[in-house]
Amino acid sequence: MKRKIINVGIFGATAFLFLAAFSSPMAADDLTDLALVKPGRSRAVTSAHPDPNSNKDRIGIVKPGETVVLADIKGPAVINHIWLTFNEARPNWLEAAGSARPDEIVLRMYWDDGNEPAVESPLGDFFAAGFGLRREIRSVPVQVETGDGYNCYWPMPFHKRGLITVTNESQKNIRSFYYHIDYTEAEKLQEKTAYFCAQYRQEFPEKPGQDYLILDAAGQGHYVGTVISARSRSPFWFGEGDAKFYVDGDAKPTIQGTGTEDYFLMAWGLN
Repeated sequence: MKRKIINVGIFGATAFLFLAAFSSPMAADDLTDLALVKPGRSRAVTSAHPDPNSNKDRIGIVKPGETVVLADIKGPAVINHIWLTFNEARPNWLEAAGSARPDEIVLRMYWDDGNEPAVESPLGDFFAAGFGLRREIRSVPVQVETGDGYNCYWPMPFHKRGLITVTNESQKNIRSFYYHIDYTEAEKLQEKTAYFCAQYRQEFPEKPGQDYLILDAAGQGHYVGTVISARSRSPFWFGEGDAKFYVDGDAKPTIQGTGTEDYFLMAWGLN
């Protein structure tokens, strides 16, 4: 695949979406290779306190406008799992006025010599929960337990360096940010190993009756899916726009679906 363009028709919807491309999903519950001894060394970068007897295993405060490095890992390596949690947005005993919302915290990831982030998304949307809400998510690559424990199982390989940051774009503090990033050191990566990439975009308001661009990417890789969060006003809704894939310059859709609701594995039947 040299180039892929993906559109979805939107009818009266306000759409916010996040896209992931150029990687292959790995099932979090797939134990088929557990008995195989593989080369590599397990490592982790965490928010643990330097004092092993301390329970202050967190980043205390990330102030408005501040960027914090979560991981700066020397490669070759593959990140296997990311877990994190942080204080909720509503007023509470830690912050009387509440803390930053999940959509006000921006997650960025850089691989090797890249100056631009390969991953750039509001934190909540990266974990499939849109509109700054804390919601329980259950899927193979992403799980959010009780809406508070954010887990990601996308494999993220890199040759030289893996850099992960969070930026507070709120006017409020981020409080009690805990994280655990598990990775495997490797002597080298397999040939044709692809990078994990994800990008967020939104339109408000979008233009009814026109295709909404999800992805325009060049290179070789796998498109692995989209998270879309949308609001629409009656009688309009976003579900009847067909997903259209254009590959390697095709003038007509290489693949055209039957509706946005069908693309997301549901259907709306009328009796």
